[in-house]
Amino acid sequence: MRAIRFRAWDGHKIQMVTDLTDMEQGDTGYVTYADGTHNRLGYYPLMQYTGLKDSKHTKEYPEDQEIYEGDILKQTSWDKVERVLKPVEWEFKYLTYYCGIQSLSSLIGDIEIIGNIYEHEHLLKGGAV
Repeated sequence: MRAIRFRAWDGHKIQMVTDLTDMEQGDTGYVTYADGTHNRLGYYPLMQYTGLKDSKHTKEYPEDQEIYEGDILKQTSWDKVERVLKPVEWEFKYLTYYCGIQSLSSLIGDIEIIGNIYEHEHLLKGGAV
């Protein structure tokens, strides 16, 4: 079973917050920042962990990174063709995550997180598929 985790975009501090505590129904609660300060979550956009991870290993992320709603992915096929996908979104009609018209779980090849819709908006202007 996958872990149920969330992160939130704090538009006031212009940063992603991953340490969410005291979550309540209705996306309220408190966030704890790296410096130990707290803030009421209010209406900050929440993004849920999809249960899937990318396939890129770096010094910063020796393990695969967790894929969340709002992430922008790059897919590299077996023949080394690269394409930037639309942001990860929950599709309630099919009860699964999608990147544009393709379900996240059906992606094949190497999948790499290259950004998210809040910190890397410029990636969406290049014609993601």
